[in-house]
Amino acid sequence: MARSRNMKAMPCAPLSENAVKENWSGKLGDGGGGSTKFTLLGYIQAGLPKELQLFKPGDDPESDEPELTLDFKLSAPVTEVKLGGLPLEELLGTYSATFTFEGETDTYNFTFMYYEGQLVFKPESDGFGSAFLLLPGPYEYDPATATATYEAETEYWSLSAHVRFIYEEGTVRFSSDSTLEDIEEGRTVTTYGEGTKID
Repeated sequence: MARSRNMKAMPCAPLSENAVKENWSGKLGDGGGGSTKFTLLGYIQAGLPKELQLFKPGDDPESDEPELTLDFKLSAPVTEVKLGGLPLEELLGTYSATFTFEGETDTYNFTFMYYEGQLVFKPESDGFGSAFLLLPGPYEYDPATATATYEAETEYWSLSAHVRFIYEEGTVRFSSDSTLEDIEEGRTVTTYGEGTKID
């Protein structure tokens, strides 16, 4: 059903209150693959799960956030969910994104692009604040996990951003987190975003 070398647990979600959770989760093998079988009636009674959540070894699916969530659509006789497989070329373009920061939300457009040979998110607005909602980069993209990552650090502060892409029903979307840590003051601020490709 899925392939990954670094993640182990693969529960389906969301599940109904009556679902037996153990029947809708499992572990990936050493080769990174996994499979499961169920009846259509069991699928309906479980609440029509539509996501496959992947967790790192040692994480608890009951309390930890999944490392990666993949949407799937049930098809017979086999439903296959592939991890990654999103080439960078399909992700480049302009996104409309809504960000949540300290209880408030803002919407901006960003273009995911190459600029002077580096992979960056360029805000449509020149406002100073928009750059901290989604850090400009440069990013490294891992097609195996469909994740773009940026990290930088000095003795005074550190910056990090993770942008996870998903292709769903013909549309590319992303979820992001951008974190600024002030090492001197011991303060950390994280901004979360959800984006949809519009061009």
